Amino acid sequence: MILKDSAVLVIGGTGSLGSAFLKRLLSFGPDAPSSVTVFSRDEAKQTKLKEQIDELLRNIQSPPNIQFKFRLGDVRDQDSLYTAITGHDIVIHAAALKQVDRCEHFPDQVVKTNINGAMNLVSAIEKHPSPPSLVVGISTDKACLPVNAMGITKAMQEKIFIAANSRCLKTRFVSVRYGNVLASRGSVVPLFHRQAREGRDITVTHANCTRFFLTLGEAVETILHAIAHGKNGEIVVPKIRSFHMINIAKSLAKEADVAVRIIGMRGGEKIHETLISNQEARRMRKEAGYYIIKPENRSTPPEDSEVSAAWEFTSDLEPLSEGETDHFLAENKMTLEDTPVFDL
Repeated sequence: MILKDSAVLVIGGTGSLGSAFLKRLLSFGPDAPSSVTVFSRDEAKQTKLKEQIDELLRNIQSPPNIQFKFRLGDVRDQDSLYTAITGHDIVIHAAALKQVDRCEHFPDQVVKTNINGAMNLVSAIEKHPSPPSLVVGISTDKACLPVNAMGITKAMQEKIFIAANSRCLKTRFVSVRYGNVLASRGSVVPLFHRQAREGRDITVTHANCTRFFLTLGEAVETILHAIAHGKNGEIVVPKIRSFHMINIAKSLAKEADVAVRIIGMRGGEKIHETLISNQEARRMRKEAGYYIIKPENRSTPPEDSEVSAAWEFTSDLEPLSEGETDHFLAENKMTLEDTPVFDL
């Protein structure tokens, strides 16, 4: 296993994804990394995550020998990134401003974190005498054909990491791109739960709106796949399901005996999302459970393409039915009866 005895740095590691990734590493046993460092700017969240990890370690019969470390810092500060990457083999870059509506109001701040943060990481690695061997950048479906500030900046992060492969010759830069993480902080599912529990209408922005969703576990497995198999400049996209948002709302509304109300589209919002554009599909290959988008300088000849010339991966392609949505929420313990605890 590529993580065995390695030193891993998780930038933005106190968010839902970062904490799930850390907890997943506890199951690695002898194949676990030797150390994991969480780099973030919020000391309170670091303290909470440390308490969670300590509790999990106490309840594991034979815990892996991982040294967990916590470092305060900000991706806007290149010097703190330079210090943080020292002694690390693998970097997971998960730091981002990602709330679409808030990002629309403060695009200057989004640029500083999502674009300048990625550039600062690349510059720190380029200057470092002993750089990490791998960087995995976390991206989003909103980076594909972007229409909002968050998507535009994440698209730029992807481009920055692709280009970094020609600047930082000792480091492999790979990205993962996926849709909404089911129970992550700020996701719409926790909002729906809160509205239902308070007896309010569950609000949906458009009756035909569809979105890609994956579980936190699936997001973590996508990162692990990129670590093990991703090549320089590639974008790893999981083959995930999509939903009509109104069906998720209806499922929870039935439980709570509340109504579903259409409130209108927000700024920067699409009716349907795209994970792989038609242009990207031309340089794509398939792996078990994943699509791999190769960088533009490694395009696939048309005769070798694995999909039709018009294919693209959009959330309205094959969304789950209303019954399938009910089953998915129940299977993943996301019904009101399950009373899920949403992470951090």
